[in-house]
Amino acid sequence: MEPVTINLEAKEPNLRTLRSGTSYFFDTNFLLLPQSLLPKLKHGRIEPLWITETTRQELIDKLGLSSVKQITHGRYKILRFNDLYREDPGICPVYYYYVLSMYNPANIGSEDFGEQLYRSRVIRGEEIGEKERRQYEKMRRCSPVGHALDPSGKPKDAFFRHLEDLRRRVTNKAKRAFQDKHPAYMRDIKNLALILYYALSKRRNVTYYTTDGDPIPLFFTWLDSMSMWLTLNVSVLSGLGDEGRRSVMRGETREILLDYLDFVERRGKMFRRFVSNRWKEAGLRFAVRHWDQNERRFSKDIHVVFTDEMAEELSSAHGNLSCHFTKNDTYGNWLELHYHPYWRPSKPEETQVRVVVNKKSIINRSSRWVAPEEHDKNCSYREEDRTGEMSSWSAFV
Repeated sequence: MEPVTINLEAKEPNLRTLRSGTSYFFDTNFLLLPQSLLPKLKHGRIEPLWITETTRQELIDKLGLSSVKQITHGRYKILRFNDLYREDPGICPVYYYYVLSMYNPANIGSEDFGEQLYRSRVIRGEEIGEKERRQYEKMRRCSPVGHALDPSGKPKDAFFRHLEDLRRRVTNKAKRAFQDKHPAYMRDIKNLALILYYALSKRRNVTYYTTDGDPIPLFFTWLDSMSMWLTLNVSVLSGLGDEGRRSVMRGETREILLDYLDFVERRGKMFRRFVSNRWKEAGLRFAVRHWDQNERRFSKDIHVVFTDEMAEELSSAHGNLSCHFTKNDTYGNWLELHYHPYWRPSKPEETQVRVVVNKKSIINRSSRWVAPEEHDKNCSYREEDRTGEMSSWSAFV
C-alpha cells in the first residue's frame, strides 16, 4: 500500500460516539491504517460493526486470510450478497441495477449525459475514432466542473466545490479503470450498492465511514439514476394507458413520445424530493462520513432520509434487468425501455424523447426461493460479476 501523506500540524482526530440503532460500515483503510491516522471512535453496547464482502476480499488480497480473521473476529460482521439473498431473493436484480446505475448510467437530463454515452461505448468495447476522442476531450474542458465560478459568473459554494473535486477524482478513477481494468473503481461501486440495498430493504439507519470520499459522488450518481428511472417509469406507464399496457403484455412494441423539458423538470422534482430532508417526519437515515486523511478531520457529512415509501420504491427498482427467480410484475419492472442516446435538443423543434417500450423476456408473478448456490449457477448477472464482464449492462441501445 502506498504511504499516506498527512498534515502533522493538524489537530487531533475528532472523537465520535457511535449509537445503537444504526449499522456502521467501514472501508478498507479503516482496518488497514494505523489508528493514529484515523478518527477516534467510541461505542458502547451496540451491534457489531460491519464491512462488506468486497472489503473483506480486498483485505485478504492485501494481508492474507489468517490476518483478516484476526482483525475482524468478534468485531466486524460481514455483509454478503448471498446472505441477503437467502432472506430475500428480491435483491437480484435490484443490487445489480444499483451497480449499473453508478458504473454505466444513461440519465436523460443529466449534464453528464454526453460523457456517460462516451464512457458506455468504451465499456462496451466499441471502436472510437480520433475525431470522437477530440470531441470528448473538448466537452470535458468546457465543463464548469473545477472552476471557481458557476456558469452565471457567481462564486461557487466551498462545499459544492469540494463535491466537484470528489466527482472529478471519481471520473478520473473510472477512466483509468476502463483502460486498465483496475478493480478499485468497481469495488467502490459494489460496496456502496450492497450497503444501500441493506439499508433500504431492511429500513435500517446506516452510516458509512470512508477515507477516500469516492462513495459521495457515486451516491449522488445513484440518486440521479434512480430519479431518472422512476420518473421514466411513471411517464411511460401513464402514456401507455390500460390498452397500451395490455398490448405490450401481448408482446407488441409501443412507442411513447415524452416532452423533454417537462420530463427534465419532473425528474428534477423527484431528485429534490429524495435529497431534501426538511419535509420528512420519519424514515431511515443513510449517511456517508468522509475522513480527510490530509486534514485529519471529517468533511461535511452527507446524509439523506428515505421515507418508507421511498425505500419501497428504491428497493424494488429493476431497471431493464430481470432475474429468473424474482417477481417483477409490479412497479413497471416488467417493461423494457429503450431510448435513442442523441436526445438532447439541438433545434427548437427537437423537444421530444422517443422511448421504445417492450415486454421483458422474463416475467415472474412471484419470487421463487432457491439456494444461493443454485442462483449463482443460473443467474447471468452473478456470472458476469464473477468474471468482470459487465459490458452488456447499459440502458443505452
